[in-house]
Amino acid sequence: MANVSEKFGLRPYRKLDGTPLVGAQNRYTIASGYATAIYQGDLVIPVAAGNIERHTAGNSTPVVGVFN
Repeated sequence: MANVSEKFGLRPYRKLDGTPLVGAQNRYTIASGYATAIYQGDLVIPVAAGNIERHTAGNSTPVVGVFN
C-alpha cells in the first residue's frame, strides 16, 4: 500500500525534559483575569508563576504545550 498523507495536527513526541511521552499530562492554571477563551488543541505559553495563556500569532514566547 502506498504512503498516505494525513492531517494529524500536533502530535506529542517528548516531554519538556526530553523523556518519552507515555500519555502523561501536566496541570497548569490559566492566568488570573485572562479574558481570552482557550479551546482544546490551542497552543499555550507559560507566563509568570506557572500560569498559561493562549499562544497568538507573532508571539515569540516558546510554546509549553497543547491545551487539553
